[in-house]
Amino acid sequence: MHAFARRAFIVTPLVALSFSIAVLGAIWAYLALGPLAGFVLVWAGFIAWGCYFHSGKALTKTIVGTAYGAVIGWIALLIIVHVPMPALGTVWPAIVVGATADMTIMQEEIFGPLLPVIGYKDAAEPIAYINKHDRPLALYWFGKDDAARDEVLTRTVSGGVTVNDCLFHFAQMHQPMGGVGASGTGAYHGEWGFNALSKLKPVFYRSPFNRLADLYPPYGAKIARLEKLMRFLS
Repeated sequence: MHAFARRAFIVTPLVALSFSIAVLGAIWAYLALGPLAGFVLVWAGFIAWGCYFHSGKALTKTIVGTAYGAVIGWIALLIIVHVPMPALGTVWPAIVVGATADMTIMQEEIFGPLLPVIGYKDAAEPIAYINKHDRPLALYWFGKDDAARDEVLTRTVSGGVTVNDCLFHFAQMHQPMGGVGASGTGAYHGEWGFNALSKLKPVFYRSPFNRLADLYPPYGAKIARLEKLMRFLS
């Protein structure tokens, strides 16, 4: 005869943290690896959830909390992405090949999963295109040719650069983050942010040996001495 006891799921800070990480992991898996990865996460979550009722160890509860969070995050993501929302609409990821300068997508900021692509034949063309327009907030270079990379970094101006990835230069606390010209002014992160939000108060003390003070009123006998000096020099 088996005795079954109902176990309560206690939300500890560690489980809450694992839940948050799981949600982010589920979103990343879906976007980077596709729906199959999300499917695997769901079944892994169910299996781990079943293990929860057969073990009272804290480690198992933490693992299950992570897997359970992955399941919830993946299901929520499916609802957001796949269920049409009449009020907001649905924008699917798309690549715009052969984009031209007169298109709206090339004239305004893009807040959505749209990627315009412009082809080129010579390596100097993209450099000339970048320099012809406003300074970008970020520049991303992908490739293995160090000489080509250095050519782009040397001949272009941008707020920041990430090589062979995206966005990560924004997260570096030991590097300044900011734009140039139309993309922004100043920088923040660490000491740069402190300096940008601080006002230095300059104070100047004139030395008593600075004889330029003789040019300031009241003149008194100073004019007579100056007149005598000018006569002596002439």
